[in-house]
Amino acid sequence: MNAGNRSDNPAFGEQQFRAESPDVYEKAINHTSRANAPWFIIPTDRKWYMPARVIEIILLRMNGLVL
Repeated sequence: MNAGNRSDNPAFGEQQFRAESPDVYEKAINHTSRANAPWFIIPTDRKWYMPARVIEIILLRMNGLVL
């Protein structure tokens, strides 16, 4: 496969949609997130941050439970 030939590259067709992806994801998340089932957007570009943020969200949600 010639990487320079766009018609032979299956990923090329997806590239046109990637520019729209952030808006589409934001709309989908805003439309489906609920108070009792919220979405949390957690960046994964820093390996230390992601697990720390997940733990923080879990602890905050658990502390808010009435048992």
